[in-house]
Amino acid sequence: MPKVGEDRLVEIGDALRKKYADIQNEPVPDRLQKMIDALKEAEKRARSGD
Repeated sequence: MPKVGEDRLVEIGDALRKKYADIQNEPVPDRLQKMIDALKEAEKRARSGD
């Protein structure tokens, strides 16, 4: 059974990266950076589970 939810999260993550690519060099609040790092880890786990 495919992991539809995880695939959708990866799709959303990719779309957000494209949308906000132009602001990557701006400072990021610490709390937001922690959330981003957690999302990246979750994405890695989802991709390695394939």
